[in-house]
Amino acid sequence: MKTVTPDYYKDFKCIAEKCGDTCCAGWDVDVDERSYEFYKEQKGEIGKRLLNVMIPKKDGGCTFKLTENMRCPFLDKDNLCDIYKELGENALCETCDEFPRFKNEYGSTREIGVAPSCPVVAEMFVNIGKTELVSELNDETVKTYNDIDASVYFELIHLRKDIFNTIFDKSRGTLSERLIQIYKKVFIWENDEETEDLSENKKPDYDIEYMLKPFEGYEIINADWHKKLEEYNAYKNIGDEEKTVLKEHIVSIENNNYSFENLMFYYVYRFFLQAVYEDNAVVQIKKAVVAYIVCRKLCESYLYVHKDITGENIADIFHLYSRQFEHSYINYEYVTEQMGKSELYGDDILTGILRDM
Repeated sequence: MKTVTPDYYKDFKCIAEKCGDTCCAGWDVDVDERSYEFYKEQKGEIGKRLLNVMIPKKDGGCTFKLTENMRCPFLDKDNLCDIYKELGENALCETCDEFPRFKNEYGSTREIGVAPSCPVVAEMFVNIGKTELVSELNDETVKTYNDIDASVYFELIHLRKDIFNTIFDKSRGTLSERLIQIYKKVFIWENDEETEDLSENKKPDYDIEYMLKPFEGYEIINADWHKKLEEYNAYKNIGDEEKTVLKEHIVSIENNNYSFENLMFYYVYRFFLQAVYEDNAVVQIKKAVVAYIVCRKLCESYLYVHKDITGENIADIFHLYSRQFEHSYINYEYVTEQMGKSELYGDDILTGILRDM
């Protein structure tokens, strides 16, 4: 088995009770079947507490009933885990043991990473240099192979490598210009045809409000997301001249570090190869493009409202966006569906927005 990780992966460490946005609040805790069976066998006070909050799922395992303020019932006042304290690290369910890590497997290759929905990871994106991938072989035997088309997979691997190179090559223009180049490459690969300027017939005046607008069933994972929406609402109607100054400020930040490039690398690394299963490479690259557009606009909004923006502020926007649209099943499924069918997420619309940034 070959294991692939970003080079910063080895440096990630959970800061537990020191975290400003614990991963044990705001969303459901899904418990795998093995852990569920283990929890049902526990005795004493911790056993009673487990039985009182476990809600069985039809497909096995369970979820924990959250408290009224949407916290895990085993998260204490110091943001520490009572299950961990009482039963040990090995008693954690897969979700709690792995988050914010993720794992994708393609045949004999396992790709592992960490998500910026964790504030520590988002801060790493802002503070490190450009991301590199690290590969190593281990003695693990490949037990099952994914049902994938090998030729398509290797084409996607080759294309992804080219995308990574483009993301970090500042000589190819601003990051928004590089993302247009990337979008066109993916569009041509998927449609097997050349394309004209995807946005040439569109006006450059776009409003991204539809990307932030709540829909039926919309979830708010962290209440701080409301603050970002308020800042955007204050920003969206200001004059073009003032917006241009704000854009130039954020572009200057982009040019002097790798924060946004690292964010784009993450979204491509995590999602792009999923096209080998879904046959939708353009939708997978849209996940990176939309993340960039929204986070860039929210950074401009923050700068407008607060008159200054730091790396810490940018990291906070990265982390809130990831939690809101990546770690809510409802939000993620809805937005992904819209990317595949809605004209608002059309190729010309998105590239038009990028061209105006």
